[in-house]
Amino acid sequence: MGERREPTLFGIPFCRFLLGMLLFAALVQARRDLVILCLGVLGLMALARVWSRLCLSALRLGSRLSRSKAFPGEALSLELAARNTRLLPLWVQVDWSPARSPALCPSGTGSVRHCGLLGHQTVSFRWQFSAPARGVYSLGRPDVRVADPLGFFPRDLRGGAEHELVVYPRRVPVVALAIPRRGFFGLPGTDGVVQDPVYILGTRDYQHNQPARHIHWNASARHQRLQEKVFEPSHQAKVLLLLDVGSFAEEGAAAEFERTLEVVGSLTLDLDRRGCAVGLASDGVTAGGSRVQLPVAGTPQQAPALLDLLARLQRRSTGPLLAALQRDLRPSRGLSCVCFSRRPDGLPHGVREYLRQRRIPLLEIVADALDARSSDSPAAGGRVYRLAEVMVPGAQIP
Repeated sequence: MGERREPTLFGIPFCRFLLGMLLFAALVQARRDLVILCLGVLGLMALARVWSRLCLSALRLGSRLSRSKAFPGEALSLELAARNTRLLPLWVQVDWSPARSPALCPSGTGSVRHCGLLGHQTVSFRWQFSAPARGVYSLGRPDVRVADPLGFFPRDLRGGAEHELVVYPRRVPVVALAIPRRGFFGLPGTDGVVQDPVYILGTRDYQHNQPARHIHWNASARHQRLQEKVFEPSHQAKVLLLLDVGSFAEEGAAAEFERTLEVVGSLTLDLDRRGCAVGLASDGVTAGGSRVQLPVAGTPQQAPALLDLLARLQRRSTGPLLAALQRDLRPSRGLSCVCFSRRPDGLPHGVREYLRQRRIPLLEIVADALDARSSDSPAAGGRVYRLAEVMVPGAQIP
């Protein structure tokens, strides 16, 4: 089933010309048997040509990708369904070999599939492949060849729909970072300076020095005396991931850039699992030329949207990181910032000062190794970590 089926000699114009000359010679020589043979072959060729044209209009194609978003190494499949809408049988050959993305070449028996289709029959072709490295890939459209059952006059067409595959950064195990936070209401279960009206712990007798809007009228009716709401202080961590692409946009930093994106994506999943609101700001651009900017939010769609941006991110800076931060940062209560750069001195001083003025706690993670005796090292009580310190050594993500 994986062999490519080639057209017959009747599809070559020179062969048809020789057959016409043979018919002319048979007529001149009055060779009745040869004339009947030539006319039969020419009639069969004409019938096959009309048949193949009808087959082209009778074929309906539809393609489906098992998943449009995946992590590197995950198994994927592309399925193409071919349906014959007429009673006439036909022959179909499908070739899916994405030349633009060699990493997407299917595994197994090859890229070519072919078979015969009876009237109103549907057949499916499937290709198995693994998700390549991080990036956005176009799978293209399979090349489809349709012909009569004898394959005399095949016709080519482009079948199915174009599919886009988004491959997220590889997942790596990361440690549970203690994100520096500056809460306004305090931690749950503690006595904060300001009461948070979101979490209601219970009710108690109304204190006349409390605002009247805190009165719980339903509880007051049950107890026949005024009751007020008791609030539980709360705090939801809000983390802005800041990526300094400019420090990676130089010769030889491609490997560090990819490792950093892997840690950023894995940290995003870890923070989302812990119930934190996450956002992303960067001076880089995506493959389509869009800015990398995602406001901090705690919705279920936030982590997939952030991973999608990381998959499309290019190692190219559009300007100073401070300008991107001033444009995209929306300061909110309880916001913390985790910055990723290549070197400790790669983060511009203006960024640190900008965050310090707004009292936003900052934690830095750098891709290059740090000197253990440096005052910026975690051992000295600083807020700078090496990328290797964030990753769990020897652990694997299933």
